Amino acid sequence: MKIAHFIHDEKFPDFAYIQFEAAAPGCSDYFIVGEKRELKYVKKIEPKFIPAKSFSDAAFLKKLAGYDLIVLHSLTMFNKRLVYNLDKNIRILWVGMGYDYYSLINGELVLPKTHSILNKGSFQGNNTFLALKSKLKKVLKIEVSWSYLLERIDYFSPVLYGEYTKLQSLYPLMNCKFIDWNYGSTCNVLNSLKDVKVSGNSVLLGNSAAPPNNHIEALDVLHSLMGNKRTVYLPLSYGASSKVRDKIIHYARNLDLDIEPLTEFMEQTEYFKLISECSHVVMNHCRQQGVGNIVVALYLGSRVFVNEKNDAYSHFRDLGCVIHTMAELQNSPELLSVDLDEKSKLKNREIIEKEISFSHVQGKTKKLIAQCID
Repeated sequence: MKIAHFIHDEKFPDFAYIQFEAAAPGCSDYFIVGEKRELKYVKKIEPKFIPAKSFSDAAFLKKLAGYDLIVLHSLTMFNKRLVYNLDKNIRILWVGMGYDYYSLINGELVLPKTHSILNKGSFQGNNTFLALKSKLKKVLKIEVSWSYLLERIDYFSPVLYGEYTKLQSLYPLMNCKFIDWNYGSTCNVLNSLKDVKVSGNSVLLGNSAAPPNNHIEALDVLHSLMGNKRTVYLPLSYGASSKVRDKIIHYARNLDLDIEPLTEFMEQTEYFKLISECSHVVMNHCRQQGVGNIVVALYLGSRVFVNEKNDAYSHFRDLGCVIHTMAELQNSPELLSVDLDEKSKLKNREIIEKEISFSHVQGKTKKLIAQCID
């Protein structure tokens, strides 16, 4: 059995390596586009570096025909071109990262007031991304046919199942079969937090400075419900320019909220310790984002509020977790002053432990291999 993974230099491939090596030792090769170089995030893998035009190289494509499965970790421009050129008999699994399919299934990600305050065009939001992608396609003379990609790719593993069903309804001819798999990137985190529980009464708002956090609407809600009686932590160390970040801070301070902007990168241990000080967590994204934050918050015992448009809400609700919508918060403002009861805290922790445990994710990896490779 041979599996080829196409990855790029970010934090998730190492987790894929751990899972696939445990399930099928020595069966995977990893490819990264570009010249050989020292990688910033990928540490456990010794990848094979390939030229940027390998997607059309006959010798390379012939080599790939010898693999039982091609795993594309996100649909980058290179990976899209590769799909076009691969032999039709080669099986392809697309592991979606979210950003590579949001434009297909989501409408407006930034709510009106956040859009107005942060100023359209001053951040790398959805419209900017699409414009940039359009320019790149023109420069590289690439025309992307999503219909072809979705008919050609055999398997699709999105972040959440609800995103698969949305895509399926929008593209009836989609051939991709659903694969339930994730990187298990929070397994070690949860192990390190076994003895930690929520102990403060602060509020965590959002996971980055990116406008899809919809900070402005959420800040308005918090201001109307609690004023400046509690500290609101704002993670703003990445996701947008300093100009956007400063607008968020300025707006919050004008509301006289007691805010703590987190503008510098924090080590994971330090960051999750901060979450343990937050009895309430607010994620106002209209699409799944910051899922790791939600997982940790539920595990630690925070009361979590998620925008009802967000697929993460239905995902965790269907798992059985006690989780709320932003609409619930506005209709029942007392939820913001009441901690989650002990029974609900225990229930959430048990569900998250089961779903995120290494053995559970390992079982999914073995099932993935069995499903994709007869």
